[in-house]
Amino acid sequence: MTSQRWFGSLLFLALLAMVSGCETISYEYVAPSSPEDKQCAIGCISTQEQCRDNERQRVESERLVAEDARRACEIEEDAVELACLREARGKEGKRRCEEDRRSCSVRVRKEDFGQCELGYKRCFTTCGGEIYKVTTKKDQVIGRQKLLFQ
Repeated sequence: MTSQRWFGSLLFLALLAMVSGCETISYEYVAPSSPEDKQCAIGCISTQEQCRDNERQRVESERLVAEDARRACEIEEDAVELACLREARGKEGKRRCEEDRRSCSVRVRKEDFGQCELGYKRCFTTCGGEIYKVTTKKDQVIGRQKLLFQ
């Protein structure tokens, strides 16, 4: 688990504890019992990593396209502003040219590994593994629920 993911999980658990009256939720993964099913579950990790790599590549590709679009917008806006300034009369006209300039900011979606995590959980349970949601309060287990993924 990466340190960023670990920190995010820790922060989530801390916030959850504050909101739920010191109840914490964790997930327990029980590996399949047979060697074949264990090998199957190991394959799930590879599939999950490939999914995560694809998501990182998608975000990077979108970022590059967005950056090109921002640069093209800046060039166009520079040309429009320059033409406006040539025609402007006085300080008021020049100020209007600067105010009319549109923003060229772009937004790129952040990485979203939700589908990768769901895919891993489905794969893991299909291979015979089990996942339990465990609720604790003051270090006492108060609930344990088997999760099903289809």
